Amino acid sequence: TLQDYVTIKLNNSNGTVVWNKSYDGTGHNTDIPYALAISKNTANKHVLVAGVSRNGSTQQSEDIVVTAYSSAGINIKTERYNGSANLDDGAFGIAVDGNDNYYIAGYMGVNTGSSLLPSYDMITMKYFKVDVTGITQTNSSIPGKFSLNQNYPNPFNPSTTISFDIAELSQVSLAIYDISGRLAETVVN
Repeated sequence: TLQDYVTIKLNNSNGTVVWNKSYDGTGHNTDIPYALAISKNTANKHVLVAGVSRNGSTQQSEDIVVTAYSSAGINIKTERYNGSANLDDGAFGIAVDGNDNYYIAGYMGVNTGSSLLPSYDMITMKYFKVDVTGITQTNSSIPGKFSLNQNYPNPFNPSTTISFDIAELSQVSLAIYDISGRLAETVVN
């Protein structure tokens, strides 16, 4: 039977489903999540799911896959790793440090040359954070009016600079939407 990753966010107060996402890998075969971690960044929380994804219908085609979702359930990034021997690879653990870098622990298939059967080595990989790169206050003076300036570069991938001014202390929300009009990230709230 074929399997896909499923990640579900529940409402803390009543247990209702806020969002649910599934991941069907490139091979449209068996995808099994083994670990989940949540980023440390309180302003831009991300959920990271790591596991194994079969790339095709043949034996020895499993890869390590890590999928990152925003707190709104938007797929931010999916990383796939196929070891140099092109054999089975998988992730069984994921951890996040204080800078929101994430670390994967798992196995990697290796060719020993002495047998038709592969051997496996332990693997640890570090990925850099997947969230917004940062918010920097560039001026401490109070502007006379509200303004939202053009971001640069535009279009952007994976980062951009957005500057804005507000004339008085107030509630501010700055959100980024993708080309389809779907909320990609709330950067300031």
